[in-house]
Amino acid sequence: MKRSIVWNLALILILGVSSALAGVDIEITEDFTEDGFRKLSEEIGFAISYFPLAPAEGLGVPGVDISIQVRGINITEDSDYWSSATQETDVSSYLIVPALQVRVGLPKQIDIGAFYAMVPDSNVKIQGAEVKWAFLKGGTVTPALAARAAYTRLNGVDHLEMNTKGIDLSISKGFTFFTPYAGAGLLSVRSEAADLPFTPAVPLDESFIMGRYFAGARFTFGIVAIVAEYDRGGGVDSLTAKLSLHF
Repeated sequence: MKRSIVWNLALILILGVSSALAGVDIEITEDFTEDGFRKLSEEIGFAISYFPLAPAEGLGVPGVDISIQVRGINITEDSDYWSSATQETDVSSYLIVPALQVRVGLPKQIDIGAFYAMVPDSNVKIQGAEVKWAFLKGGTVTPALAARAAYTRLNGVDHLEMNTKGIDLSISKGFTFFTPYAGAGLLSVRSEAADLPFTPAVPLDESFIMGRYFAGARFTFGIVAIVAEYDRGGGVDSLTAKLSLHF
């Protein structure tokens, strides 16, 4: 049964990556309004941000976690700004982002991690890094508590410079092979249309902070772990599935 669960999630991840093959390029055009650029920045900013995808407890030394993941972000597909950004009239309601992630445990319950995402058949590429400190390790009765800081950057999209910085607090409690967790934090997004081949009619430069929260669960089967997580930030929802090997 455990093997069946693992293979079913692997199939979901493969299908998720395959569904992203229909991706389209994102570009900045003369059609953007100031409000439209702000809303696009909110949705893309949340989509490229660092998702926790792990309980609060640390990996320990010399813990290593290598994973593949697929996140689906529920975008406003019937909006003028997505039509302008993709030059498509029929935009999917979900932005599918497959990614690879590596996390390493350090002394004093500190974990560091990095991820790379590249949406197939699209110019969207994302890089990010995190550092997490489990200041309360947790035990048989007590939960684990952790603080995290993360940075991500959008690459590949001509004339659009975007990065995010995030901080959050999380809590988790392990029960045999099942560990639920939850947390909340703040996400800072910086988005700017730069070196455009035209003069925009309105300023296309945004910098803002949004609140975010998340909840998920990790299921562990030996060195294999499955994580499912729900995130919400700035009015945008997402679901992420992750399959990892833990050493």
